Amino acid sequence: MNRDAQTGGAEVVLIHDGRPFAARLSARLGERFRIGIYTVDAPPPPDRHKGAATVFSLADAESGGAAVRATLRAEDAVFVLADARPHQRQMARALGAGNVFAEAEPAHLINGAVIQAVNQAVESAWQNLSAEEQRALQSSVKSFGSLMTAGRNGEPLPMAEIHAACEDIRVALGVSDVDRWMNALSGHHDGTYRHSMYVCGALAFFAHEIGIKGSDLMDLTTGGFLHDVGKSRIPLAILDKPGKLDEAEWETMKGHPGFSREIMLREHGLEERIVRMAVHHHEKLDGTGYPDALSSAQIDDPTRLTAIADVYAALTEERAYKPAMPKEKAFGIMSSFKGHLDMDLLSRFREFMLDSSRETAAAPAKLSA
Repeated sequence: MNRDAQTGGAEVVLIHDGRPFAARLSARLGERFRIGIYTVDAPPPPDRHKGAATVFSLADAESGGAAVRATLRAEDAVFVLADARPHQRQMARALGAGNVFAEAEPAHLINGAVIQAVNQAVESAWQNLSAEEQRALQSSVKSFGSLMTAGRNGEPLPMAEIHAACEDIRVALGVSDVDRWMNALSGHHDGTYRHSMYVCGALAFFAHEIGIKGSDLMDLTTGGFLHDVGKSRIPLAILDKPGKLDEAEWETMKGHPGFSREIMLREHGLEERIVRMAVHHHEKLDGTGYPDALSSAQIDDPTRLTAIADVYAALTEERAYKPAMPKEKAFGIMSSFKGHLDMDLLSRFREFMLDSSRETAAAPAKLSA
């Protein structure tokens, strides 16, 4: 889906010199990002796409130098050059390039650099939030990266780092709200990180709102953080695919709860309900879920709530192949999942998400083990 954003709101600004390669590059980027496309002769005004990552597609760095300087957008930009000999790369870096590629280099390398640039722009915007929110988001993205690396490599999980990040999230609950949390994450293009933090934030803010405290609150937060750790064992080509998964890819993706079980059972001292949240959040009350076809009484409250948050996040996240779904529409769909989701918990979660800023009048609650 080409998501052009010429009038503003672009995630990526592509500035090119009119050569045919730029059309191929823009089509590729348009599958993942909202893009604004401009020529070196008519670059965008400096304030048109504030916070967007910039990609230059040029014959060489020298010929585009004046246009690059005129845009005031070169810092950490991605340059894709027809002539990428060493002196041209050096010139591009002198102009402020963060990454320089030859047009002939593999597409996934260029795409990866653009994703990194977009994520850096999103993370830079966190500076506009409170100190507590900044700390929670920054520690979450760092520790989540460590988590996925450890899971992928079969190494012990960085639990001390993860617990510290979850404590930062707990502190942020007192100064933020779930909408601010999700809005701060919405433009991030590490889809597994964004989805995991949507689920983690939904669980933490909801639990805080209904009066859950102490170890129960920390377990829900940690369980949300870890709920998709098994995706660290799913091929990146599937995790990062910009379109819908085909049948074979979906079967591979459905293996992630089993991988979560393998990864988490190696950890000593991890609360059992945190493991269950990761392994069983795709189970359904009617027994038709996976991986163990559990039903009703076999599924505890934290896992039922994780299932609700997971479905809600999947529906309301913007993805390359679909726009973000409005809350009301998402809950309308979820209310039909009677054999899947716990309708009583869903009702409370819906009320909270539709009015996340209200002052709670509920008595302190505690989820069953």
